[in-house]
Parts: sequence; structure tokens; C-alpha cells
Amino acid sequence: MGAEIYERHVCFIMMQLVCALKSLQSDGIEQLSNNFNEFLLAYRDDLEESKRGNVGVCKYALRALCTLLHHKMDNDIPKIVQRSSYSDALLICAQLLNEEKSSSLSDAKNILEYSFWLGSNTEFENEFDAKVWLDSQRARDVDRLVSVFIIYL
Repeated sequence: MGAEIYERHVCFIMMQLVCALKSLQSDGIEQLSNNFNEFLLAYRDDLEESKRGNVGVCKYALRALCTLLHHKMDNDIPKIVQRSSYSDALLICAQLLNEEKSSSLSDAKNILEYSFWLGSNTEFENEFDAKVWLDSQRARDVDRLVSVFIIYL
């Protein structure tokens, strides 16, 4: 698999993970176990009594990004080299997640979505125009998927 396709997959997986973490964060969950299996199988608040192995949701997402890109997690921003059109977005995502601000997950999600759906060739006057365009693209793609499913039914 080429770098472009692999990093597109990483971008998509990270979008899904960040959305899931934002959902947990909106429920007041700010810490997760450092063990990926515990989150991926099922989140339980009482899974581990010790807070020793817990990390914040942003560090958790950063750790996942490092794992997907085969980088060592050393509490610093991974050195993401320019391998594809997604590399810059993944690096910005890593920088945002490393900041661990309250807006970091939302900002990372926006960057990932922009990169995944638009690419670097598209420019907008403001963020609102970009979001409207992104929503219309999503709606168009969902419409295509539904049409394909209806044909096969």
C-alpha cells in the first residue's frame, strides 16, 4: 500500500477516533486508560481502579496517531515526514493534540476532515464556508452510498 493511501486511511481512522473521544469528553470523561484494548472493546469507568495508567483524551489520540504512523510515543510531537498530501494535516493534528487544550479535539477533527474531504488545493474565505461545503460533500456521498445500497437490494 502506498503512502498516500495509507495516510488517507490513518486520517479516516483518526477522524473516527477523535469523534468518539469528543463524545466521551462531552460526557465528562477526560481520562482514559493507556491500554488501547480497554477503549476499543468497551469503555467502563471502573475498568481500572488505579489512575496511574491513565492519560488525557488528547494524549490518547496522539498515542493512537503515533501507533498508526509507526512512531515511538515519547511525549513529544512525532516527526511526521512529508510522504503524501495528508502528511501536513497529520502533523498539524499531532501538534494540536499535544497542546491538550479544551479545543484541541475539535480543532484536530476539523483539520482531519478538511484534509480527508477537501485536500490542500481547496481554499475558502472563512471557516463557515468550509463547513457548509464539507456538509454538502458529506450529504452527496451519503446519497451516493444509499443509491448503491438500494440498487443491490
